[in-house]
Amino acid sequence: SQLWPHISNTERLNKAIGMPSPKFQYLKNPAGGTRRIATARAIGMKMEWEEHPFEWIEGKRMGILREFRKGPFAWFISTVDLTPSGNGGTMVRHTLRVESRGLLGKFITPIQMGFIAKKALAKVYANIDNS
Repeated sequence: SQLWPHISNTERLNKAIGMPSPKFQYLKNPAGGTRRIATARAIGMKMEWEEHPFEWIEGKRMGILREFRKGPFAWFISTVDLTPSGNGGTMVRHTLRVESRGLLGKFITPIQMGFIAKKALAKVYANIDNS
């Protein structure tokens, strides 16, 4: 319960790992409801994606699917699972799954997601653990 507010504040988490704040627009979905479209400039290029509703199990799990219209990724899924450990703490497992788009995406994805994002998230989680 103490960890969840740090993990679930995605705006603060994204800022801590160096991601820019996206601009959102809401479009009426002919099938009902609205669609949330985001744009941001990241890794030197303009990206645009549809952000689907979060999967949210308070205190245990959250996840998001982003389907990209512009940029080096086709889609991106981020999932965070919190599991109580035997010593009174909590194990955090953050999984990133990405499908790259085009030749540039195949080059950028392993660097951005496999190295840069992984290192930044590890630093953020270590700082939460130390606070």
